[in-house]
Formats: sequence, C-alpha cells, structure tokens
Amino acid sequence: MDTQAPLSVPDAREPERPRWTSITYDGERKTFRRLLMREAPLIAATGGIYWFWARTRVRRFIWAHTKINGTPLEYSGRGLELFLGFVIAGALFALTYWLLQLAVLSAGFGPLEGAAVSLGVYALFFTFLYALAAWRTRRYMVRRTSWRGIRCGLEGSSLGFVRHALPAALATVFTLGLAFPWLNVVVQRYLIGNMSLGSARFHYDGRGRELFRPWLAVWLLLLPTAGYSLVWWRGRAMRYHYNATRMNGLALNSSLDPWKIVVISIIGGLLIGLLFYLPAGLVFVAAGAATTAVGNFATLAVAGVIAFSVFFAAAWAILLYFVEYRITEHALQTLLISGSMDWNDIEQVHPQAAGPGDGLDAVLSMDGI
Repeated sequence: MDTQAPLSVPDAREPERPRWTSITYDGERKTFRRLLMREAPLIAATGGIYWFWARTRVRRFIWAHTKINGTPLEYSGRGLELFLGFVIAGALFALTYWLLQLAVLSAGFGPLEGAAVSLGVYALFFTFLYALAAWRTRRYMVRRTSWRGIRCGLEGSSLGFVRHALPAALATVFTLGLAFPWLNVVVQRYLIGNMSLGSARFHYDGRGRELFRPWLAVWLLLLPTAGYSLVWWRGRAMRYHYNATRMNGLALNSSLDPWKIVVISIIGGLLIGLLFYLPAGLVFVAAGAATTAVGNFATLAVAGVIAFSVFFAAAWAILLYFVEYRITEHALQTLLISGSMDWNDIEQVHPQAAGPGDGLDAVLSMDGI
C-alpha cells in the first residue's frame, strides 16, 4: 500500500509582537531630599550663585538613576558653564529689552497706541524668548548626556530654530494663544528631529491639529480653573510628545497620567504655601515692623538681602522636591521603548561638548530640572 507523504502546511506565524526595552528610574525620594538639604544652605550662603552648581548635582542624580536596559545615563554638565551662560544671557537680554523700549518710545505713538504696540511687541518678544530658552536649554542638556559611553547630540542652530518657530510664534500672539499647539509641535519637531544618540537619529511625527482640541478646552477653562488647566495641558502634551518620538526601529510609549500631574501640582502648591509663603510673609512683616520702630532702613536692606537668599534657596528646594521631581519621576516610570534594534550598531559621532551653558532659562526664571 502506497503511503502518501503528508502535505506540507506553511507555518502560520503570528504577527511579531513588539519587543520592549525597559526604562527604569530607581532614585529614592529620601536620598534626593538629603541632596537638596545639602545644596540649599550653600545657595543661601552664596546669595544664589551656587544655584548653578546645585542644579548640576540634581541633574547628575536624576541621570544616574535613569537606566535603559540596566545601564544608567551620564551627565557631564558643569555648574561653571551654567553660571557663565547666565551672565552672558543676562547681558544680552538687558540690552535687547532696552533697545525694544527705546524703539517703541521713539516711534511717536500716542498713549493708547503706544500701550497697544508695547503690549504686542513684548508679548511677541517673551513668547519668542521662552521658546528660544527651551531650545538652548535642551541643546545644553542633550549634548552633555551619554549612554554606554555614546554621547548624544543636538544639531541645528539658534538662527535655524528662529526661522522654524517664528511663524508659529506670530500666529500664537495674533490668535491670543489659540495657535499655541502648532508652536508647541514646531518647537518639538525641531528639538527632537535634530537630536541623536551617537549615529542613531530621533524622529518626531506629531501634528498641531491633534493637540488643538485639548488645548481649546484648556484655553476656555484657563480663568475658571485659576490656571490649573495649563497644568493638565503640561501632562497631556508631555505624553503626546513622548508617543510621537521614534528612533530607527524604536518608539517611545508613555502612559503618563495628566491628572496625576494636576494632583502633584495642587498638593505641592499647598505645601509650598504652608512651608514657604506663609513663613516668608510673617518674617517680612515682622522685619518691617521692627525696622520702622527702630528707623534703621540700612539694616532692613541688609536683612532683606539675607532673607531673599534664604527664601530663594528654600523655595527652590521645596518646589523641586514636591513638584518638579515628582513629575519627572512619574514621567520616567510610565515610559517604555517598543521595537527592536541592535544597540551595538550605534557609533560614536559626537565630540565632547564644551563651552558655557545657555542661562536664558534662568534669566526668565523658568522652573524645572
């Protein structure tokens, strides 16, 4: 009896599931709190100058506890670079602001026209400056970040950034903020699209119209929510930008909860009020009453400088610990990398970064890590 060979059935393979690369953050809050308790007194003792070195130590702590496949990031920034960048940016900011004022005053507008023109010019000026500060701060941090010895890079220039962001910035001003999602996406596209880890480049595929509906709700609820709708927007935009980021065969996947950002900010704001603003107000009232009774205003001036240094250091530590650090912690702990690539294919292509930091974010008092 002839036996017939069984028919060969092609392998019915299941669709390949995405492989995940772990991103872990193992920094402990108590360790971070001890770091702030060491740095804050030095900030107060130096009249705020040590803040640049303290900020560097904070970044090194967070970078060292952020691990991709078990390997931590490294941060090579220096406090002196940030300080020099602040001095340079402060001088340029003061000069530019003075020239703008001079130009508006010399134009010969009437009181009402002059006020309207000044408002528009300054709104555009500060909108542009905040976007430029975001670019320059990101460039400094990226160029001083490495992983497995491979340095990150951020190409592009301030002039190129201005060329890309200016149309969206103008639209944002003239639409009273409604076009902000497009400005936000343009900024992220330029930042992320020019970023790379060694020879591996990042890509960004976000679109402004996909953020417009949530932004419209935020814009309409800005006054009724006393500004807290912007806090929700921060978390919503962060998650969107993460999920729109690619690198070769990899993609970021974020499950960040915007409402948790709101809760962190509300609780942090209450704690800042109790631990900082209330004591600071009582101290200033008591100092003013005592000085008025004595009549020594020189003593009040000296005491004011000392009090400002102490309260600045305290506000920095409290805001960082109760708000910014916890937001960063939540963002990192809800982030994954999907896809696959051979990490060994990444080559070192970026030279060691050097030179002063940006400093514009410090001039504009932009909070954050």
